[in-house]
Amino acid sequence: MKIACVGGGPAGLYFTLLLKLRAPQHDITLFERELPGATRGWGVVFWRDLLEKLYSADPRSACAIEQASFGGDEALVFFHGVWRVTDQMKALNLKGKPKPKLKPRRG
Repeated sequence: MKIACVGGGPAGLYFTLLLKLRAPQHDITLFERELPGATRGWGVVFWRDLLEKLYSADPRSACAIEQASFGGDEALVFFHGVWRVTDQMKALNLKGKPKPKLKPRRG
């Protein structure tokens, strides 16, 4: 089966990774408009429960994502025209460095 995934953001990358792990016989193509290595300079915020789900889906890639992340108890948010620091967010953010290299092929 030929499968096309449009968008190389976090969801597109992880979708193609998990699909290739579970169905390696499929021909999967990921389309991204940006050049390889290009970044928009923003991070991805995710909570511990999502990381646990990533570990249950694929421990190896989840470990790579966790190692490329940093944790924090505070977040800077813009709300009603005012910047505020809140401690209501327990989150992990990808560090400002290239995306981890997640390869679906296993040795």
